[in-house]
Amino acid sequence: METNRMENQAQGNEKDLVKLWKRIYKERGWKKYAPFRTQGGFNRPYILFKAKNVTDLTTRVQKWMKARPISPGTKHPMRRLLHLAGRAWSFITANLKGPNFIINHGEQVPEILGNIQMTIGKQGKIRTKVWDIESCYPNMPREIIRFSLRDLVKQIKNQNAYMGVRVPKFATTKTCKWINTPKRRVTRQGSHEVHQENTERVKTVDMPFEVLLDVMEFALNNAIVKMPDGTLLRQTKGIPMGDPLSPAMTIGACAWMEEEWMQQIDEDTKRKFVAKRYMDDILVAYVEDQTWDHERFCADLEKSECYVPPLKLEPGRQDIFLETALRVDENNIIRYKIKNDNEDGETRVWRYQHFCSHTPYIQKRMVLTNCLLKVHKMAGDNEMRYYSAMAKINEFKKLGYPRHMVKAACAYIAATQGERTWLDIRDHA
Repeated sequence: METNRMENQAQGNEKDLVKLWKRIYKERGWKKYAPFRTQGGFNRPYILFKAKNVTDLTTRVQKWMKARPISPGTKHPMRRLLHLAGRAWSFITANLKGPNFIINHGEQVPEILGNIQMTIGKQGKIRTKVWDIESCYPNMPREIIRFSLRDLVKQIKNQNAYMGVRVPKFATTKTCKWINTPKRRVTRQGSHEVHQENTERVKTVDMPFEVLLDVMEFALNNAIVKMPDGTLLRQTKGIPMGDPLSPAMTIGACAWMEEEWMQQIDEDTKRKFVAKRYMDDILVAYVEDQTWDHERFCADLEKSECYVPPLKLEPGRQDIFLETALRVDENNIIRYKIKNDNEDGETRVWRYQHFCSHTPYIQKRMVLTNCLLKVHKMAGDNEMRYYSAMAKINEFKKLGYPRHMVKAACAYIAATQGERTWLDIRDHA
């Protein structure tokens, strides 16, 4: 992350900056979307280490400085507006229709692997490669962020005539919607009653694309943090750390680069591979045969012909994509299950509380049940489901979880999912 120091003597202190932002907020008419918090300020940043970069001693020595800086926005004066805009941008990027690699969440991986089996598997030997976009967040060029998001919005407006995004004000579980026409409040008076249509009026806020782009520009140019000594720093490169718009900036910018790259690929080559990406993690499945130069294709992709410099790809763990462990067997079948670093019985990663902890009993039971439900959903077949379930159950047994609770969870999953394999798991647990 690169920052510029903002000296209090030269450019004012925290209160001065909040006052300036309040004036800008009023001038741009953002008050109609969310209130400005005059008592707001700036949080202190901190860093997070990736487990894969620090667990192993050799890797830790090499990647110690690759910690991820985070600056929470809980005190931000525009926190509410940024939250609404972040939800709108996330909705936009989740609904992009172009030839990009976007995955919206990790639970889509089993479906994607099934589609790869049906498409790539019919053509020949399946091969997979996993990459990370190295230092994607601090290295993302800001001119690409600006141009890509504006271009994506332009495409959406041209293709669908949408005007913006309708965002729920309070309900975080409700989804956003596209705006086709402005909200209208229609009243009809009858005998002693008034019928009001469009009850969404007080529950949602309409954010036009122009406002979303304006808020994006402001967030990109005004990522401020407050250091322990009171010094204010402004982030000048990369994705703003800790901003609600940051995920959409990453997804949108990478999607735009992918669409541009895909336009240069001929149709025959496109049928030979499938590429998927969640944030900065990429999975590519391709056909290994003599009809095309697959080695050159992978080499070109790894040289980041798809992503603009300074972004580049680095090989990831080849048998793991997100939370899924995968391999292609000798019959050209993709076998996959949920990732579990502790499945051989050695505890490498501590995930769950001991049964003797003070956590409520019902919470422990729900944690166990939900973990096994995830094992069920992420397994490619019953053999993988049985193997990964037994490994997960043994992990819980080492933490003192009683056998009757494990058996009850297995019976519950067998009944609700209609899968008899869980009865076998229950009997052997």
